[in-house]
Amino acid sequence: MVLNTERDPKDKKEIYKPRNFQNYIMVVLFIILVNLMTFEQAIVPTNVDPIQAYYGFTEDILGAIVALYTITLAVTTIVFGYLADKFQRINLIVLGSSLWGLFAILTFFSQTMGQFLLARTFAGIGLGALMPVGFSLLCDIVSTGNRSKAFAVWGIATFIGAIAGAIIGADVYTQFEQTGQTHLWKAPFLFIGVTGLFLAAVLILFKEPKRAATEDLMKDLLTREGLVYSYRIKRSDLKYIYTRKSNFWLIINFVDTIYPGLMVLWIFDYLTKSFNLEEGVLTIELIATILIIGLGFLIGTVIFSWLGDRKYKRGDPSARAKLAVYCALLQIPFIGCGFIVPLSSSNFWWIATLVAIGLGIDQGIGPNWYASLIDVNLPENRGTMIATATFLDSIGRALGQWFGGLLIVHFTLINPAQAEFLALQFATIFLVLQIPFWIPVLKYIKGDIQEVQTILAKRAKDLADTIETQSRLKSK
Repeated sequence: MVLNTERDPKDKKEIYKPRNFQNYIMVVLFIILVNLMTFEQAIVPTNVDPIQAYYGFTEDILGAIVALYTITLAVTTIVFGYLADKFQRINLIVLGSSLWGLFAILTFFSQTMGQFLLARTFAGIGLGALMPVGFSLLCDIVSTGNRSKAFAVWGIATFIGAIAGAIIGADVYTQFEQTGQTHLWKAPFLFIGVTGLFLAAVLILFKEPKRAATEDLMKDLLTREGLVYSYRIKRSDLKYIYTRKSNFWLIINFVDTIYPGLMVLWIFDYLTKSFNLEEGVLTIELIATILIIGLGFLIGTVIFSWLGDRKYKRGDPSARAKLAVYCALLQIPFIGCGFIVPLSSSNFWWIATLVAIGLGIDQGIGPNWYASLIDVNLPENRGTMIATATFLDSIGRALGQWFGGLLIVHFTLINPAQAEFLALQFATIFLVLQIPFWIPVLKYIKGDIQEVQTILAKRAKDLADTIETQSRLKSK
């Protein structure tokens, strides 16, 4: 493939700026959309009991349904990740968000377990389209040295959506306990589905950002309005990107998402019983626990994303990967200690603090891990690699969700009063099992980043030579 150096006659501007007002507005709208999606995803975990009562199934069945939703999301992510490297990404975002919004609305109207399963599965298809496409767009707007912070903003937006969903979901749950009405959890799905369709309609109006326009080696050339990075993924690229050692070790460690998947789905059920939310009262202790954990998450996200970018800018291309590995190891003792004893109104302060510290350290993984995955791949391959990584992470979360349901059913037979606590405690073993997968990353990532930079440098030189040749021909 070659770089297109012909000017588009419709383009009147001489300079293209990837960080222009339109691109920032598009990112804001997209982050709002993702925020709504995580809001929606939090409704199910916070309303396990009323959903089970409404449709009449047990924890293991609900765990299986949520796991199928997650697996569907993961498979769709692979498909749309590849498409994002070939076609206009804004169109893929509109398609995915429209599909998700429609089936969020249909979740509201579902009356049977089969209809609920169908609606959640197709909503997963729509959501699966958005992460790899959105990440690909984000990398073409934010400069190379600020990518960890960009992914941190993404993480904070999704976290705020999850917290908002948990709070609204908790309020809905208390209404269920007070009134016995099992359908109240449905209302949020109608609101967010309609809003999602509206945002999809607005995003149609936006123009596609230029690929590779923020790459350090390309940005000076691609700021010219008529020049575009025309490399696109080919099937022959798949063998190359999947056999690279950094890619392999960065994405194969889906074990580290098993415990978070289990925790996100079942933690609210644990909190509900710990603070007697079944009585229909939203206690101060529960609110304080959520706020402490949330504060730890936010502080960790800001600190570790800033630190990763700072070390990268100081000349260590593998700094962000190193930080992700260190954080993966350091989180284990804090989260593990947070589940030594059951949570109660008398000990929630120190337990919530331990979990908050652990989750705060955990936030050094995501932004720096995603930034590293971007760094070790060429621009035309990034959507596919993000999709592959997300696919495997989703498989890990699905296993956690399903495994958590099985553990709760098992421990209910042994100790019904502490089944959720015992399941969360037992599952912390997965935090330890992830360690061997992180170590090889440190060995290979620096060389793979340098290889990508060498290829981009050659392409930039070829483009500059082409421009110079064309200028000489025109001058004659």
